[in-house]
Amino acid sequence: MLYKKPALLAAEAASTKKSEDIIVLDVRKLTPITDYFVIVTVNSQPQAQAVREAIADSLSDQGIELRNRQQQMSKRWLLLDFSGVLVHIFIKDAREFYNLERLWSKAVKVKWEK
Repeated sequence: MLYKKPALLAAEAASTKKSEDIIVLDVRKLTPITDYFVIVTVNSQPQAQAVREAIADSLSDQGIELRNRQQQMSKRWLLLDFSGVLVHIFIKDAREFYNLERLWSKAVKVKWEK
């Protein structure tokens, strides 16, 4: 439960930048690499950057620093590593292609509110 609050903060921050289809997955029982995934869809690269900054700022305000940032698939998928929380920011077609929800279908969806 240590990383649930940062995952929810990341989802809330993403929603302030008009992200779509935001989900939080509890993957603690499925993988040792992290506790939570936050998966976000955006419509453009500039929006992806704005979402990244909003999430990083929101978590930094709580003393949670970004450990690593990866850009994959020619900037169509941004991955942010906050230790126990991995945030995936996808351009819509990349999210549909990689379909992480299907790959991690046994994960528990965490309810959150905007």
